[in-house]
Amino acid sequence: SIAVSERGNVIHIFKKSPVFSKILEQAEIQKTMLMQRKEDELKSKGIFLSPDEVKDFAVNRGFEGFWKNVFSEIRGNEVMKKALSVSLFSTFNEPVHTLVIGEPGSSKTLAKEIIESSFKDISTIGANTTRAGLVCNLGTGDLGALPHSNNKVVLVDEFDKIPESDIEYCYELLSNGKCSIHSSRLHTEIESHFIMIAFANPVDGVFRGRAMNEIPLPPLLISRFALVIKTENISEKERKELFKEKFFGGSEIRKKSLYYDQWVKMARTFEPEVRASEDNIDRYIENASKIVEKYQSTNLRRDLRMGDYIRRIPFSIARASFRDVNDDVLKESEELIRDSILAWEEHGK
Repeated sequence: SIAVSERGNVIHIFKKSPVFSKILEQAEIQKTMLMQRKEDELKSKGIFLSPDEVKDFAVNRGFEGFWKNVFSEIRGNEVMKKALSVSLFSTFNEPVHTLVIGEPGSSKTLAKEIIESSFKDISTIGANTTRAGLVCNLGTGDLGALPHSNNKVVLVDEFDKIPESDIEYCYELLSNGKCSIHSSRLHTEIESHFIMIAFANPVDGVFRGRAMNEIPLPPLLISRFALVIKTENISEKERKELFKEKFFGGSEIRKKSLYYDQWVKMARTFEPEVRASEDNIDRYIENASKIVEKYQSTNLRRDLRMGDYIRRIPFSIARASFRDVNDDVLKESEELIRDSILAWEEHGK
């Protein structure tokens, strides 16, 4: 057979040898096998749309486009929208757990419903399951929902109703995905890596006085959440706008939920590198240290686990746009952490 190659302005014509043809044939087989292996690996992670198509969709919108479009039906509450998006883009080995605390009618239920209906591999835990036990069912002695939620995003309703006996198990599972259970009927080791997004009510159902005093869970349990969000109530005008948008069904997440689901799954496979300047990194770490110093003995307990959170949050933001952790990403992470904490300094009714 004859092969033709063009280099510069010269065309070379030469005859392929049987040996060379065999090498080309083997190379094509290897290429096909590698492409198939990559495709199978993506499918095992739930990714079956074209990676290039999904990436273009993601890069054109970026992290800001994600949280604005996914939660467009929710008015205000930008800190909550960003925090929930950061959790979704975190990984099961380095999860960003988020706790949302808000009064009835504060959009936390709508946020939960949007995630539940728009994304796959979601484990939804209702109030009755929470009361019975997330790790170990108090009534039956069997394993609860969390041990069966490996590699899933877990949505927990009424997290403030968690039984006291279940809290200690949650400490371990939320921290490292492992725990030991020793009850009257059950002795076992559990390993379950998940991303938790939990929802809770303030102590008296509404915020009165200093909001931080209305956090309904023990500080040690609070410290297991990278982001603890206080929701904003919406006005009557905002509520009517929400009803109108839902009536017309105009939100992009309702029309293209498959793309958003694939976006999240594909982003979790991306490994950003740190490109931020050393000065900005030092300042970022210094501010995180000040937060720990100020809040480690409060109901909003921020402790040494912040060392993990200040890495995981910017990495999640960067993944959303398939980019590295640069100065802009670091700034956005710092603002989210700061704004989520400042909301708890507010005074209620």
